[in-house]
Amino acid sequence: MAHSEAAIGGVHAETVAAIRRINVLTGFWYGRETIHPSESFPNGAEVATSHRAQLDLAGHCIVAHEYRRQGHAIVDQALKMFGWDATCGRYTCHVFGTGQPNPPRPAFGTWRDNALTLEQSSNDGRVLFVYTFEGAFHYVFQMLMSQNGARLMPVVEGRYERHGQ
Repeated sequence: MAHSEAAIGGVHAETVAAIRRINVLTGFWYGRETIHPSESFPNGAEVATSHRAQLDLAGHCIVAHEYRRQGHAIVDQALKMFGWDATCGRYTCHVFGTGQPNPPRPAFGTWRDNALTLEQSSNDGRVLFVYTFEGAFHYVFQMLMSQNGARLMPVVEGRYERHGQ
């Protein structure tokens, strides 16, 4: 059996390679975000953000716990699960959070150069999650939203720095 067809620890080699690519998300990350005016934040906000992401479920996904704070108060939190859908050959992200629909719709995406772009679609519109990496210790995040076919507008923009694994 060829290496690309072999299962490694119960995980298909293609999935292992895909998860290795998004392993750049793992670690302890801290940053600042601008949240543009929305239903959840009518006046917008500047928040401190921290998250911890780690490989989980025997190498099948990366799980990230995110917290947005203003002062000492948590104003938003989310659990994100990043994975690989070998059937369609795209990355996946499920976001469970205080400002998210329940159950969440998965976002699907691909890498282009140093950016992972995931798109979540619904009857109301679409959301893009863009992670642009500037080396191993910095990335820029953008969340853009379009409702009812309108132009994509920024919802969240932030810059993050890794502070350990």
